[in-house]
Amino acid sequence: MTVRIDNKSAIFVLQDEIQRSEQARYDHRLHAVLLVAQGLTCPAVAELLGDPERTIRYWVQNYISDGLQD
Repeated sequence: MTVRIDNKSAIFVLQDEIQRSEQARYDHRLHAVLLVAQGLTCPAVAELLGDPERTIRYWVQNYISDGLQD
């Protein structure tokens, strides 16, 4: 059984929740970098997570140069 959320307001609610706490934003960045490490492209991750591609590239570059930081 496939579960899908097609409600645009749900997307806004979820993205807003991510922005509410520093820990949630950090986890979101980790998730983005993990997806790139698993072989997804920065544009694909940007589309999946709703972030600008430039932001994903920045997070990946920061990880490469500085490692894990919260």
